[in-house]
Amino acid sequence: PAFALAEAALQEGDVATNILNAANEVAVELFLTGALRFQSIASILDETMGAVVRDAGFGRMIETYEMAADVDGLARQYAHSAARKRIS
Repeated sequence: PAFALAEAALQEGDVATNILNAANEVAVELFLTGALRFQSIASILDETMGAVVRDAGFGRMIETYEMAADVDGLARQYAHSAARKRIS
């Protein structure tokens, strides 16, 4: 499932790949600490990508460092929120 999300993000552009990376870092960190099941990672990525793209309106391409930081920060917030629903 995560591979398909990565392929979709590549087709969407910089913003989507930034979202996917930030969400993945959050989910994997929680998995490595034992707080999250491995099977939950892909659903967190999917939920985060959908929510940030839907709510943020960043467009497709990263234009500035500030925009990259904003996308990253928002994606991490959404990923933590999505993970809280699945914490084991």
